[in-house]
Amino acid sequence: MGEEENRIQKQILEYLLALGLSAWRNNTAGIKKGSRFIRCGIKGSADIIAILPPNGRFLGIEVKVPGKKQSDDQIDWQAEVEAAGGLYLLAENLEDVVEGW
Repeated sequence: MGEEENRIQKQILEYLLALGLSAWRNNTAGIKKGSRFIRCGIKGSADIIAILPPNGRFLGIEVKVPGKKQSDDQIDWQAEVEAAGGLYLLAENLEDVVEGW
């Protein structure tokens, strides 16, 4: 993940928190320890997760800089969220989130 993507994620998270939402950065990673591979988080899950009032609807936000595409795992995770009634936003900037719901 590059510096620009980090900057956009920070802007979006600050916006959500300023609205009083429960929101957080959702880090995922894989760590190789000897011959074992340990996964942290859910592969393909969104960069930012929030809970929307008034009913606690799930919001996942995947941040991509212009020109970058979702991975197959991210597309699959988006489908799971939407099938369960959650909201998923693909955002290249803060405006995508402001206008997204």
